[in-house]
Amino acid sequence: MSDPKLVELVRVSGVRAQIIAAQLRSAEIRVVVFGVGTAGALSAVQFAQGSRVMVHDHDIDSARELLRTIEGTLDDLEPFSDEELSALAEAAGADANDQADGAVV
Repeated sequence: MSDPKLVELVRVSGVRAQIIAAQLRSAEIRVVVFGVGTAGALSAVQFAQGSRVMVHDHDIDSARELLRTIEGTLDDLEPFSDEELSALAEAAGADANDQADGAVV
């Protein structure tokens, strides 16, 4: 048997890639994400090209099956409306601050 090779499962945003990777890991599928946390001028390239979720070639079928389930769940998520965000900010308190560095939130 040959050594397993990494193959690309999907290319998505960095946050979505990490969510997918966490779900794959919970199903005991080994996974690595490339292209997350790129800094400086390269961040625009990373944003445009996305992050790659990679799995071993022998896990690709199981990973694809799980991805179909994960993607359906992620697509059902609705972003917060402006009104919901405003209400959450008000509930947090007008004078709330971050105790670590004193930044006003």
